[in-house]
Amino acid sequence: MLKKFEGWRTRTLGVVGVVLLAALIAAWVIIAVKTDAKWTDAVSGLIAFGALCIATAAWRETRRSADADHRSAGIAEAQEERLRYGWSVSLHPNGSHYELRNTGTTAAQAVELSGDFMRIGFRSSDGDGPVNIAAGEARAFQTLTSYSTGGAEMTIEWLPEGETERRTWRETVPPMPSRIKDHVQERRDDRIREEQQRHDDARDQRELILRLGDAYADWKADRDDSKKKLQVQLLVAALPPSIAREIGYEVDVARDVWGDGEYPFVFHVAAEDRAVIEPVQAEIELMWNMRQLAGYTVYGPIDAVGPNTEPRIWWAVKGYASRVRERESGERRLRRSRSDQEHRDRAMQQLQRFAQENPTPSRDPA
Repeated sequence: MLKKFEGWRTRTLGVVGVVLLAALIAAWVIIAVKTDAKWTDAVSGLIAFGALCIATAAWRETRRSADADHRSAGIAEAQEERLRYGWSVSLHPNGSHYELRNTGTTAAQAVELSGDFMRIGFRSSDGDGPVNIAAGEARAFQTLTSYSTGGAEMTIEWLPEGETERRTWRETVPPMPSRIKDHVQERRDDRIREEQQRHDDARDQRELILRLGDAYADWKADRDDSKKKLQVQLLVAALPPSIAREIGYEVDVARDVWGDGEYPFVFHVAAEDRAVIEPVQAEIELMWNMRQLAGYTVYGPIDAVGPNTEPRIWWAVKGYASRVRERESGERRLRRSRSDQEHRDRAMQQLQRFAQENPTPSRDPA
């Protein structure tokens, strides 16, 4: 837009100049005719006027050329200055410090750093002397921030080689990776991997328990078959030592021992129920192992942690005996389903709230 305006202005001035020149020449001729002046006198005046116009135009062109040269020199000086002085800040690939690179064409002497940091400076291993950075070279520096000051800008002061005045340059600093955030993410990833590993191990162990149940049932029906016993031994040995302890005891495979309050199993049930659990102690433990690996919770007749999760072996023994007796008696304990119980609880809460907001007025006996 500015260039278009300058062109329009130049053309307008040119047209106006031509018109004025033509008007002056016409006036000159008219005056010369009316005054009967000599032709030579009129021409000499016209020549003098033309010389004056030419001299004025030449002066204007000279001034315009001088202005253009001055502007060109200023632009060239500014470009040269931009090339002579320049800095760039980047994060080192190791993520622990920064790199300050001299992108100019002049060496920088006695470089000093400052900024909105608790501490900023070149590495202490570089010594305490002045830091000089040649053109194109880089030096490493470190920053220290606080929780309240994160640090975003820095100021670079230096003395250009061959000059007497120091210069200043402001530059932004890229953010340093958050090591706390990285550590939290690493721990989260570790927990995810550990959880996935536990899930995979539990799945494999459940598969081994299923195979062990089949093998144990076959060997229990024919205990003299050494091949079947070996199959049971190998499957027991493949499982963690806290699983299938009773079967391991029967087939002589090393297992974790029971605690004083855990064994014998018959102590956890009434005397009349001991005959129920004695023949199937290994099976009860194996079912308990499977349930612990699966991690589910049973919605039993009462809301209690022990019967619903069976966290310890005596809960499994007592629960098995009670379920057998209940089945044999034909009586079944019932309980509302979860959804029915939740609906009932919400309805009771609404009724209680309504009764509190709308109390029934008491009647006057009189």
